[in-house]
Amino acid sequence: MDRRAFLSIVAGSPLIFGLRELLAQDPAPDAAPDWLKAALKRMKETRRFGVVIVVPPGQEAQSRLGSALVARLPQTLGTAYEDLEIFVGNVFICVSDEKARKFHEGKVAGEGLLRILLEPDGSKVVADRVDVGVFEDPSKFRESFRKFVGGDDGSRLRDVARSIEKSLPEDIRKAIEVISSPPRQVETEAASKDLRKAMDLVKGRMDSIATWLVNLSLLKENEKTFLKMRLNSIFWEYYLEQSTGDPAPCLPFGVKVETLPEEDPCPPCGRMAAAPGKARKFLSFFEK
Repeated sequence: MDRRAFLSIVAGSPLIFGLRELLAQDPAPDAAPDWLKAALKRMKETRRFGVVIVVPPGQEAQSRLGSALVARLPQTLGTAYEDLEIFVGNVFICVSDEKARKFHEGKVAGEGLLRILLEPDGSKVVADRVDVGVFEDPSKFRESFRKFVGGDDGSRLRDVARSIEKSLPEDIRKAIEVISSPPRQVETEAASKDLRKAMDLVKGRMDSIATWLVNLSLLKENEKTFLKMRLNSIFWEYYLEQSTGDPAPCLPFGVKVETLPEEDPCPPCGRMAAAPGKARKFLSFFEK
């Protein structure tokens, strides 16, 4: 039976699941999976950069990368501060080499994993290669990805932050003033409520000002200011809330993980053997 005859039969028959794949000559106009569409939508709507990591071939290499990347995800408040901005302020996406061609054409010199930085609108900014060992070393990971996203001098991040600041709502500006204020010698209940209200307001608007807040936090990185400490707390609370979603938008898109119970740091006390935590185990990439 030729193709024309086959199509004439199909036309009068019920829809067949997978027919488009069966007729390879008729590919879907947009082959992007739903999770990739969600990642690109999040970038555009929240004015976040996209960090695309191209999954290497081979199960062993994939397991090494996946485990290292998941290990960089903040798990406790004590270890969260240094990397919170990276995951809160950007959208990480792990794709196959084939899907990566949607964002970048041509070869990139060097060795290691291909990574591509995308503007919030999905257009390519830059591409380079990074050794998998960078993912396994917290300090190297932090330094490498901060420069990759922000540029060597941080100007790339500042440019987006400034564009957000131009239209920053007045209530957010006032909230930042409250958050920046040092505590009074005699802290009143009203002052504590005002601070909590300001922090909640900023946290609630995170998805529209995340890049601006990350840039503000990095500017204060070497200062032990109340603003820096409170921004860390806001990032952490936001991260925890977002991490309960399905899919969790602060986690890398395209990665399948298992959430593990958090071990009780003091089991001899007998109060709690284990508590629901945010420790995660890498299972696989969606695309291989």
